[in-house]
Amino acid sequence: MKKISVIVPCYNEEKIISKKIENCLAFNKKLLADIIVVDDNSSDNSFKVIEKFTKEYSMVKGLKNKYEKGKSGAVRTGIDVAKGDILLVTDSDIILDVSCLEKAVKYFNDKKIGGVTFIPKIVAKNKEVEGMYVSFYEKVNYALKRFQSKVDSPTIIHGQAMMFRKKLNLKPDKSLLGDDVDYANQIRQKGYRVMYPDDLYFYEDLEGNKEIVHKQKERRYKGVMQSLWKHRYFLFNPKYGLYGLICYPMDFVLYFLQPFIFFGIIAILLIFAFMSSLLIGTVLAVVLILLLSLKAFRGYVILNFLGLKCLFTFKAKKSSRWTTPRG
Repeated sequence: MKKISVIVPCYNEEKIISKKIENCLAFNKKLLADIIVVDDNSSDNSFKVIEKFTKEYSMVKGLKNKYEKGKSGAVRTGIDVAKGDILLVTDSDIILDVSCLEKAVKYFNDKKIGGVTFIPKIVAKNKEVEGMYVSFYEKVNYALKRFQSKVDSPTIIHGQAMMFRKKLNLKPDKSLLGDDVDYANQIRQKGYRVMYPDDLYFYEDLEGNKEIVHKQKERRYKGVMQSLWKHRYFLFNPKYGLYGLICYPMDFVLYFLQPFIFFGIIAILLIFAFMSSLLIGTVLAVVLILLLSLKAFRGYVILNFLGLKCLFTFKAKKSSRWTTPRG
């Protein structure tokens, strides 16, 4: 029977880390090898809370990050001591179904599967913040990932909750903003696939305001672009099968070209409309303004503005600071 090690990177989570560890302790004990909580030298009492659990439960290990500051170093620290055949890396501010291990482990019966990612279920007191994550665009994006998973493999794995085989010896890339995004490409490079199943979820309660969440999405967007650019050798490379010919080009276009295509089409339509007649141009402009009142369209426009901004800044150096919805 395959054993699973749970790795929980933690930074200044004194108020919520107990809930996270209790969530992990509710998992199927027959499948659990250990629960490793890695504190990234928090300035609050997070590690003291962790130590209370280590004294009560032999399965729980509390460690201090011994590598570079940040999530990537904390994850590396956990991987070093993990005893399981499969690793579940999960953020401290999300909750998983207690039956998730039984559901997830079955996918690893396929020897070609190297990783499995969970699907986010977002809840927020601020409905405008929640809308930034459950927009029409995000729903389309999740459908795209499922399609890629059936064709070959998705290019992105959610860092909030992801599983992979320990023997793959994956290493977080400390040079990337979204280093967890990089795992999917590492897994595919080693000849394995990533699954994006429809029965595995993680639940995230966003408490931040719109500005904080916007910064997080910008950081995530840049991280995805950095990883896609780093692994651009996949692009239209038949060596990697349908991943190189279909899956990778789809996301490359989505992140690098979509903003230009979107705003380019709007600009061309407006130019031709006004060239045809002032009335037609005015009507089209009014229609576009009315469309902006629709949350789905407005969110898509904002996302494309974000994409344009990230195109010119995605190669910026990584900051070691943790960025979460709580700020």
